[in-house]
Amino acid sequence: MDFDAQNFDYEAEFQKIKETVAKPNILVTGATGAGKSSLINHLFGEDTAPVGEGRPVTKGILPYSSPNLSVNLYDSQGYEIDDCNENYEYRNNILGFIDERKRSGDIETHIHEVWHCVSASGKRVTDMDIDIIGEIKERNLPVAVVFTQIDGVDEAELSALVGRVEEACEGVVHFAVCCAKDEEVQNRLKGYLQWTELLDWATANLDDALREGFISSLKGSLNEKRDLALGKIIPIYTAIASGVGAVPIPFSDMFALIPLQVKMSMHIMNTYGLDNMSGVTSRAIESFAVSQIGRLIARTLASNLLKLIPVAGAVVRGAVNATVAGAFTNAMGKAVCELGYRYVYDTVVEGKKTPLPEAFTSTALIDSMF
Repeated sequence: MDFDAQNFDYEAEFQKIKETVAKPNILVTGATGAGKSSLINHLFGEDTAPVGEGRPVTKGILPYSSPNLSVNLYDSQGYEIDDCNENYEYRNNILGFIDERKRSGDIETHIHEVWHCVSASGKRVTDMDIDIIGEIKERNLPVAVVFTQIDGVDEAELSALVGRVEEACEGVVHFAVCCAKDEEVQNRLKGYLQWTELLDWATANLDDALREGFISSLKGSLNEKRDLALGKIIPIYTAIASGVGAVPIPFSDMFALIPLQVKMSMHIMNTYGLDNMSGVTSRAIESFAVSQIGRLIARTLASNLLKLIPVAGAVVRGAVNATVAGAFTNAMGKAVCELGYRYVYDTVVEGKKTPLPEAFTSTALIDSMF
């Protein structure tokens, strides 16, 4: 089968990949000023949700479902701690939303987990907090308490808040975080911040089919993205390639694997969440950048197939079996994964402004395979 690297629709293929990733539904609850929107922004990228002070900027429950995110986030209207009528309305609104989604019968619309935010700087876990957490738990829905703004309390005060939750909400997990941009504040709180633990819990409580969407939507989280690519995505394509080679095929037909390997490469890049990276500011730019990478990989494969395939010389006049087809596809996937990892590290961690196509040259790709 011939593969036309020039006319292959890379952008359509990339969009198809994005649409096949199942999106988890996460509801974020808590009082007004509890830092719900700031939490969303911190984990999924700036401007994912609006941030306001005092009265809530959201009304009711607003969805944040972006084409650049493979997760549906629901930011609930906050409630005023001392307003009993508003508290009652808020409680019913949250529980009604959860129950309505469950009654729909469509598991894709269900709320899959809840993050209940409590502002540590408020130095109070309210009866309303306890009530909502308990009601959600009774619905057998994973719920975690997220203590935000912990830069506003000392160790003893945070411990008291934790103790209140542990006493009143038996078995409910809790995590301490701070979204302050001040690097000095973050360094001072380093021993108390539990971002990794929160994300580990959130991932573990999602069905396997939903984890990819969650992890790929996170800002950064390099190790999790790499583990996902190496542990789930690459093995799927490797197995398909091995299936193609289950019946030995002429070596020249190895070119038939190129579309599969290009799709795998674009799938890996989607997992790294290009829209959350520095220098990529829109979905259009993201799609174009990934399509350019797809073209580069296709050209590299087409022109260097003999060099790239291990033991190629031994099979060039014979047939390619499942072992060779799978091994080549696996090596290709790991090379793309490594280049993606380096690119995210450079742009997100180091803050470099490296254009995406410049990080994926044919030389870099070949070098990463060996």
